[in-house]
Amino acid sequence: MLRSAVSLQSLKLCVFGVGGIGGHPGARLAHAGHEVHLIARGDHLTALQTDGL
Repeated sequence: MLRSAVSLQSLKLCVFGVGGIGGHPGARLAHAGHEVHLIARGDHLTALQTDGL
């Protein structure tokens, strides 16, 4: 069995295109304690800045 060199405790992730699909896994990973950066633009960016994820 192969083991990943990356520990699941130290994941740093970037999600591009945070809309209805990208926002969900990004939020779940952040809630699980991982460092997550979300990239959005246009109406999705405005909605995130105004209302949050």
